[in-house]
Amino acid sequence: MAKKKTVKDKQRAKLKAVKRKEKKQNKVNDGILYICTNCGTEELIPENIVQYFDIVDDGDINEPPTFSCESCGGIMRPAKYEGVHGITYEF
Repeated sequence: MAKKKTVKDKQRAKLKAVKRKEKKQNKVNDGILYICTNCGTEELIPENIVQYFDIVDDGDINEPPTFSCESCGGIMRPAKYEGVHGITYEF
């Protein structure tokens, strides 16, 4: 009988891991993941904000919209973002 509990415990652990992964994916789908080039801090920025800055930026369209890191003041770049100009940016 101890084996059945062990198998069930393993199944529960797998299910929890899958749920955590799905939750993390859903969180990333709510915004664009930005990573600081200086300290590595990650921040989720709402997609509509990133798109707004992408549209109003008069600079080089080959560069993605960037933000300042709240931790160290470094430059934050998107991990992956498809811009409004059809260019895909990756960190």
